[in-house]
Amino acid sequence: MSKIRKIANLTKYLPIICAVIFVSCAYSQEEPPQNRPTADIPQILQEEPPEDSPIFQNNNATTAILQPFTNTISAGWNHVLAITETGELQSWGGNSQGQLGLLENVAMVAAFADISAAIQQDGTLYIWGDSDTLQRFFGTIDGENLTKIAENAVHVAISEYFIVFVQNDGSLWGWADSNFTGFVESGFYPPFFLQDISVNADENAPTLLIAEGVRYVSVSYSHFMVVKTDNSLWGWGLNTDGYVGVGITPVGEDSYMYEPVFQPTFIMDNVAYVLAELEGTSAITLDGELWAWGIDYLVTGTRMHSGEPVFLLADILVVSSANNFGLTITDNRRLISWGWNWDISPSPTVDNPILLMENVAEIAVGGGFIIFRLENGEIWGFGNNQFGQLGQLGEDFSNFVPWDNPVLVGR
Repeated sequence: MSKIRKIANLTKYLPIICAVIFVSCAYSQEEPPQNRPTADIPQILQEEPPEDSPIFQNNNATTAILQPFTNTISAGWNHVLAITETGELQSWGGNSQGQLGLLENVAMVAAFADISAAIQQDGTLYIWGDSDTLQRFFGTIDGENLTKIAENAVHVAISEYFIVFVQNDGSLWGWADSNFTGFVESGFYPPFFLQDISVNADENAPTLLIAEGVRYVSVSYSHFMVVKTDNSLWGWGLNTDGYVGVGITPVGEDSYMYEPVFQPTFIMDNVAYVLAELEGTSAITLDGELWAWGIDYLVTGTRMHSGEPVFLLADILVVSSANNFGLTITDNRRLISWGWNWDISPSPTVDNPILLMENVAEIAVGGGFIIFRLENGEIWGFGNNQFGQLGQLGEDFSNFVPWDNPVLVGR
């Protein structure tokens, strides 16, 4: 165990990844504080948005909870995947690794770095993109072609070292990047993915992680979080700075080295969905409460450090985040944010966030850009557009779109 390194030192090499989670929430072991922050958002935009911007538009947004597995948009480093109303996969942005693709009858999409994945309505799971990376997962594979890797899938999640999916029988399966296998064999990582990962006879076959009862999975480069069909939340993996949420047990005299969690361990009840982040975890319960733990920017826009769940907000439907800011959709469909990335002084905080858009149904965060789908199906975005992530390129279209003037990307 003495060989475990401080994982936070590696984060500068890791891609920013945000997974979008559809939800509502309540921690069973502790009552929320009476003076807890609410989702009544002061509008701290510095100036009025242009008339053609959808910000502050009001079309009587519903408060219905979003349905599971409706990830109809997803973003990688510089590309976007989106599902149309008729189930067709659209993709745009960078294509240097063949990460763009077309497919019909699609139910869910997932993107990470230069990798793309899609689940068809019949449960067939395809993956494509960066061949070098995919070969570390699957052996020989041509990333420029869509490759079938599983059947009967209902959800898929991708991170730096892991590709995992849930089947329709509630079982959880996954593959590990061979770089991770090497780290385990060298002692750099403990074997928290599975104890005998290095002796899997068929490197193309997924490993069974949990046999039944799984509804949703989220995975970071270092830890796994699972929501089961009884709405209980379980986690395992590296617990550096409390990522898993079971408290912090130092190893020896090194205060930054903590015991990993080798087996799925109960965290809390009444959870709808969860987001395993780069340096922490966020969860939303069935009644719309947002909780977070680990090293997280979701509290004040500065670094929180907690090994157990901390209550943040009520009336939340969706949560996502990146390395230095948080994003949520409230139950009245307002997209709000806080953290270090906004050109506002002082920086927005969780109790004084910035309002980005109204009538938002879904969000996805890529490498320096954000896209979001409105309830009417339109997709808008802002941020980096160097590779056409926001839909188009050309002299009349900027390489960077400011947050207070998002552009219509598509439908």
